[in-house]
Amino acid sequence: MKLESWHRVSSQNTGIAFCLIVLICTSWTNANQHHRHGEDGVRGVATAAERLQFSWDTVPVYQQLCNPNATLGQAFPKERMDFLASHYPLITLEHCQGYYTFTQNQSSSERMEDYFVAASNELKALNPNVTVLFYTNLVAGLSYYRWCDEAFGDNPSWRLKNEENNLCQSGGGHMLPNYHGYVWDQREGPVQHWWAGLCSNLSKTSSLNGCSIDVAGTCLKSQEARSQFSTGSRKAVSLAQEMAGDSFIVGAVGASPDEKVQLSQVYTFGPKQESLDWLKRMKDAGMIAEAHAQTAVGAPGDIVNASLATFLIGAYEKSYFAFSYNPGSGYHPFCDGTAPTWCYGMGWIDEFSKPLGRPLSDAVVSKSGMHYERRFASGTNVTLDFEDKSCEIHWAGGSETICQKFK
Repeated sequence: MKLESWHRVSSQNTGIAFCLIVLICTSWTNANQHHRHGEDGVRGVATAAERLQFSWDTVPVYQQLCNPNATLGQAFPKERMDFLASHYPLITLEHCQGYYTFTQNQSSSERMEDYFVAASNELKALNPNVTVLFYTNLVAGLSYYRWCDEAFGDNPSWRLKNEENNLCQSGGGHMLPNYHGYVWDQREGPVQHWWAGLCSNLSKTSSLNGCSIDVAGTCLKSQEARSQFSTGSRKAVSLAQEMAGDSFIVGAVGASPDEKVQLSQVYTFGPKQESLDWLKRMKDAGMIAEAHAQTAVGAPGDIVNASLATFLIGAYEKSYFAFSYNPGSGYHPFCDGTAPTWCYGMGWIDEFSKPLGRPLSDAVVSKSGMHYERRFASGTNVTLDFEDKSCEIHWAGGSETICQKFK
């Protein structure tokens, strides 16, 4: 073959090869972009809130619990672990996870963070789609957390003092009534920034999906000091979500849309207009809502039915319901026994397994604003009357949940 002919053929082959390479690379790039973008194909990797599972098939519920006797090899007994992974799309691990195990062997290097990660790994081995958050406290610096030991050891000035220059202390709540620790001085910028990074730092290095922030009281007395602490605390919460980005969920008790976190939880959800208004604010803000009916503080058992009806009237996609267990309420808890036992957690009732279906519309409200009705695709219908203090849930299939004279 002449050199000229060879050059012409070679050029043609080169052009074909180049086109093939472009075609292959373009196809790979499109496929890779589709994988990263998910279904929307526009906004990039799905955010943590978008990955959070939600279904209208039954009542959308969440769980917040701990097993004080957990080990790094077994977070919960197997039957409980199976139930958790299959029934709850959203789980928060409380600050007593593994606590008894830790206190019995304090010479060990194990800390609360290790028990969180171990439990998350076990849950995700059973259900990779479950979202697992860990508990942290905006105020209480609990020393069995590794980061608290390190932070207060290196920076003793980060511990809050009151106006008399006395160190403030915070307890472990009803779950750990005999525990006492120091308090973060959230008035200080360095404390806010360091504390805010805890959520993303642990989540980025583990299978955890973010954190749930609780609050506690302080020993500050003056209005000015309490106001400064409150302002600093709100900054720390907002900064935690900013540092975590959209890849991880940051939630906080009582969080408002102004704090720019992805999740808000209320401990006082119940059959009242205030709870419906809260659900609407969370929906309008695009936030995840955890509606917690607090029966453990002595409310009558019927408050659970009334709270459930209230939730169903205002529920929206990415809202979840739970109630804490009251031994006198007549409902069985998720965790057997009365606290403190092997487990603290939210209760479970048969209604959570009954068919619901997507709501056919928003709730219909009477002219008086006191009577609500809502229908769901399965045939389940809910009525709630604030004037008569009554509710009815007519489930698809014929069963009923009735509450009367709720408080």
